[in-house]
Amino acid sequence: MRAVFNHEFSDGGDAMRKGFLMLAALVGLASSAWAAPDSGFEIRLDGGLVSPVSGLLYENYTASSSFGGSLGYSFGWFSLLLDAQYDTLNSPIEDSTTTYNTLEAALVEKFRLGALTSMKPFVFLGEGLGVSSINGSSSGSSASESDPLLEAGLGLDFFAAPNFSIFIQSKGTFLLSSTPALGQDKLAVLIPVQLGVDFVP
Repeated sequence: MRAVFNHEFSDGGDAMRKGFLMLAALVGLASSAWAAPDSGFEIRLDGGLVSPVSGLLYENYTASSSFGGSLGYSFGWFSLLLDAQYDTLNSPIEDSTTTYNTLEAALVEKFRLGALTSMKPFVFLGEGLGVSSINGSSSGSSASESDPLLEAGLGLDFFAAPNFSIFIQSKGTFLLSSTPALGQDKLAVLIPVQLGVDFVP
């Protein structure tokens, strides 16, 4: 009986070892695919939800849509990108058509932090210009202004295929308004959460 038990235990141990070897091979394959990111032109498209967090924007508008894209060059673990984003905030007042919109253009520096199996974390910084506008107010008028902006964020790339990934990211967008013609905060802060695709042809 002891011999039979030892034989069955040995078979179970062999199966476990084979399972671990297969799992290690799959993890190694995913990691090696991202071990050395390719250099080349990089294209990113994203969309999601943006929320106002600074005082006046938070009081007068609700979360709505955010979408945009980036084009630049990947040097492997570092990318330099020209990024454009369009954010819209809606009025919480019933039947109001008032919207607060921002069109943002920034030079973005993206840093990849290394591969975690099929995921790759990254952080990024951006500097540029934001054009803010209010449209559809009750008076029928509209106003706009241009302000410098800074942004900083983080995210995760998920491996989908060689040179192609799906990502989720969040960032803080800071619009530095010295002459708030729109009545917004002198430091307007938006927090978008976005889902997108990243392609390095």
